[in-house]
Amino acid sequence: MASITITITDTPQGGVAVHSDFKPAIGAPCSPAQSAGLDIIRRTAREYGLPLSPAHADATREATQ
Repeated sequence: MASITITITDTPQGGVAVHSDFKPAIGAPCSPAQSAGLDIIRRTAREYGLPLSPAHADATREATQ
């Protein structure tokens, strides 16, 4: 059973940082938990104006296609 852990922390500059332990595998489908985690990361990043890491950006695109 897949799982994803998301950590949201304050930065010293007064911003927000989002981290997760999700490691997307190219070509592998996301589980419902992984897809939901990516959605949370994407929405949080958009709301706070955070850039997505390349791995999360690629996985988010794959999960939503």
